[in-house]
Amino acid sequence: MSYLLDTNIFIRSKNELPMDIFQGFWRRLSELARAGQIFSSIKVKEEIDRGNDELKQWCDEQLPKEFFLPFEAHDEYARLMTWANGNAIFTVPAKQEFATVADAYLVATAAAQGMKVVTFETSDPLCRKRVKIPDACIALGVDYCSLNDVLHTLNVVI
Repeated sequence: MSYLLDTNIFIRSKNELPMDIFQGFWRRLSELARAGQIFSSIKVKEEIDRGNDELKQWCDEQLPKEFFLPFEAHDEYARLMTWANGNAIFTVPAKQEFATVADAYLVATAAAQGMKVVTFETSDPLCRKRVKIPDACIALGVDYCSLNDVLHTLNVVI
């Protein structure tokens, strides 16, 4: 099983596990990427790059180019947008945002490639203001989990 990491995995880890203090964590993340066990989306990279900070620099220096998968899941993206736009619970701004941020592209890519999405988000099917990644995963039949689940499954010791 390959895992596809959400932007929040990187951002929250950067904020809660500073690179200068938790060097082992960041080293292991890079090793998992180089081993082809974890990936992310080019759309996630675009979000990280907008930060123009130490996380962007780390990604550029420590992750292989093939870690950030190109977006090619157009059919799955269309199915996901049909689901989101047809769901009356979501506000129009929530649907518009979902169509443009990395989340929808991430879920579509996972669906197309049989990968599991890794996110810190939790399901909230009654959330009106935001389309949550776990709910989008459920809609497309994509598995999802937390970062800790991945680290346990891969027997990662830091």
